[in-house]
Amino acid sequence: MQVLIPTTTIGWWLCADCGAEAPLPIPDISGYVQPCPDCAAEMALVCD
Repeated sequence: MQVLIPTTTIGWWLCADCGAEAPLPIPDISGYVQPCPDCAAEMALVCD
């Protein structure tokens, strides 16, 4: 099942585990965890 998450803009995300960087949507909900597209670890928003 696919869950649609409302977004407002795109932000730059960084993975601390593998170092991947990606421009991904910033969700409008608190507590959202963005998984890394390369290793599935939690990514951190570094710039919006």
